[in-house]
Amino acid sequence: MREVLLYVVQILNKLSHCLFLRHWPELKQTLRDAGIVTGDDVRDCVVRCSDVADDVAELAALSESDTWRIRSGREVAAVSHMLHHAQPKLLEVMLSSDDLKVKTGWPELAGRRVGDVYILLHNLDEEYNPHDHFLEPLLSSKMRLAWFEGCLGTPAGVAALASVARSAYLDIYMAAPLDLSALSGKYEDLILHTRPSMFPPPLMYALPATPEPKLHLDGVDVGSWETAVHTITALAPSGGRLEFNQNQIQNNSDLPVGSE
Repeated sequence: MREVLLYVVQILNKLSHCLFLRHWPELKQTLRDAGIVTGDDVRDCVVRCSDVADDVAELAALSESDTWRIRSGREVAAVSHMLHHAQPKLLEVMLSSDDLKVKTGWPELAGRRVGDVYILLHNLDEEYNPHDHFLEPLLSSKMRLAWFEGCLGTPAGVAALASVARSAYLDIYMAAPLDLSALSGKYEDLILHTRPSMFPPPLMYALPATPEPKLHLDGVDVGSWETAVHTITALAPSGGRLEFNQNQIQNNSDLPVGSE
């Protein structure tokens, strides 16, 4: 029934825009009576009728879902229209690197969202491909970032993340040496992935001390262990502890870091 009704809405809109608008009140009631009022239902309906997105997005006010989901670039624009009419308790955004290459209307959505957001950005090819351009619109956003997975490569990306993160779970790939001190007090869990070659001596970028961050080093082999030790030392919180590969490493100048 869901697919049939969504198809009818789409076809009617294609056949006659004026006819669609004339019968939209009845169509809206039919969709509601059929129980097609979840966030995903409304989003899919808006995607199929993008030329009348503002009208169809009115269905968002009827949504019974606490969580709305975005899984593609087309859905970003659809949900942006929906946010004119309602705000879910949670907005989940999961996009791939291919989605981030095209214009999606993300700045508009970031400006309209009020409330909790999960952002999961996945690179299909290179894990250390930065997502800073996607994060920068968050600087003027009223959203509350509760979960983030993605890659940072610039101070601007760090600033944007820090501006909206609140008691967040942060799983960050760091594509360049960055000062993450702005994230202090903004997270409950911080997992940092990086590569030793990014931190040649004497670079030092101590991570926030609490809550205790976790460090994952990629690309470490026998020949690069000395560089890896410097990276751990460079990132170890001052006077704090750093979890590295399930081991606790004390930031102590008398202790050969990495030997535990």
